[in-house]
Amino acid sequence: MPDVFIGQVLAHHINAFDGVTAYENASFPPTLDVFETAVVSVLSDVDEYVREQHSTVIDINEEAKFIHRISDIRSELIMIQDVLDQQKKVLTLFLEDPTRDTDTAEYINEYKWAPICEARSKIEDQFNRTKKIDRDADRIEKVIQDKLNLTRTAASMNAANASIAEARQSKLLSVVVLSFTIITIIFTPISFLATLFALDIDTFSGVKYNPSVSGNVDGTSDMYSGGKMAGIFVGVEILTLILTIVLTIGTGYILLYNIDKLSEWADSVIAKRKAGVKIGKAKPPVGEA
Repeated sequence: MPDVFIGQVLAHHINAFDGVTAYENASFPPTLDVFETAVVSVLSDVDEYVREQHSTVIDINEEAKFIHRISDIRSELIMIQDVLDQQKKVLTLFLEDPTRDTDTAEYINEYKWAPICEARSKIEDQFNRTKKIDRDADRIEKVIQDKLNLTRTAASMNAANASIAEARQSKLLSVVVLSFTIITIIFTPISFLATLFALDIDTFSGVKYNPSVSGNVDGTSDMYSGGKMAGIFVGVEILTLILTIVLTIGTGYILLYNIDKLSEWADSVIAKRKAGVKIGKAKPPVGEA
């Protein structure tokens, strides 16, 4: 008689695992149904995330949640498999126990022992279903990884395209700046000389046009000699170009070969100011070998 009660208790808990749970006027679906729904829910959330992800910024936190959710589901499924395996072993040992009372009438009563014997196949079905859900979770986890990798690849391509567009804009801006610089170098000295020679200064009388020299009429003129002005303009332009080239090469040399020393000097000055040390007239180490 006690053996029947023990077997019924075991069968009841095994069958309850597949049943609906009621608690405080609320009912909950079977445990394995919850896990199947959770696995599909993760995949659905990933699909929605992939559809809405159109920017170049990847939401690392959101993707980490997907990975953690599917990992937690698989970990819990493994624990359920271990519990079911232990229950199956206990039930098998109970049914095959040679010391169990087999002489009582309850033993041959099919009404009482049939559910206990069916519980063995029931728990086997539960164990197999749990393994199937775990395999589905493994497959869905790989699908999630593939989808997230595609999203990252698309974001990387968008970022690369944006970088290419920025590089093109920077190149165009560099060409515009170079053109403006060339125009400035050419026309700034001319504008300065034109403004300078517009002043009525007696020092410039030597470059003015003298009609008496050409044999036309006696007297002076306010016009400047074209030949002399052209020579002055060309000379100033050449001098400006030479100075510009020298300054450009010199600045490049200083920045190229002394950038580390300049950085060390600037860091030391900043450190001394933060420490409250009085700084004298220190000069940066420019031009040192």
